Amino acid sequence: MWGLVRFVVLLVEPEFESTIGFLARAMKNFGLEQLRLVNPIAGIGREAHMRASHAQEVLEDTRTFTSLRSALADVHLSVGTTAQRSTSIYRIIRKPVTTDELVQILDDISGTVGLVFGREGTGLRNDELEQCDLTLTIQASPYYPTLNLSHAAAIIFHQLYTTTSRSNKKDLLAGKLVKEKTLETVDKISSLVGLPQRNRTLVVKAFRSAMGRAGLRAREASLIAGFFRRVQAELAEEDGKNYATMVPKNAGTDVELAAVLGD
Repeated sequence: MWGLVRFVVLLVEPEFESTIGFLARAMKNFGLEQLRLVNPIAGIGREAHMRASHAQEVLEDTRTFTSLRSALADVHLSVGTTAQRSTSIYRIIRKPVTTDELVQILDDISGTVGLVFGREGTGLRNDELEQCDLTLTIQASPYYPTLNLSHAAAIIFHQLYTTTSRSNKKDLLAGKLVKEKTLETVDKISSLVGLPQRNRTLVVKAFRSAMGRAGLRAREASLIAGFFRRVQAELAEEDGKNYATMVPKNAGTDVELAAVLGD
């Protein structure tokens, strides 16, 4: 824990004990204590303990989960890591923040932040990144941007350790439940106003990305959730009304709307 921010590190389906050990060592270097493994292929044996060096207590306290969703259940803000950046406007989840931007998001907040790392060879899948509130990348040479997992983790841990605010006056991050309920309501509102399923999905993705990048506070999330519930209730009362006609004629086609919202 740094200040009032509590970090947990999650590693999805690690294949090698050495990866687990090196990651534990990097965590110990920067004062991180809680490691969570999701469906690990490799166990924590002699190799992991040897590579961890003086970080044995990190390995001993490691928790194992059967799904990423369950491993993130108590996390206020989840950050998925990726080396892949997309130039397409349709790929919201492949438009990650940098470590500098993450530091700004975490300024003056409190709560639990999950740093999610993927497989040694392939990283996190799209469906796993979509479970995270935002994605993070390390700025590296475009000719070879993919770093060794433990090296990437050490760079992220170092920058967060040296730049995260230590102020005790911090706002609590919004919890996972209120954010998920807000997204459910946004989806229902999108249906009520006549958006096709594809664009409903895009709207939800855009809201999830916006909430993650904003580092949404608990009070803010509560107000937003209440507002959207009111909107949903008002729309639901208007039986038989064609909400699709409420969209301006110059709003563009579904494809143009998708281009604006991204994917």
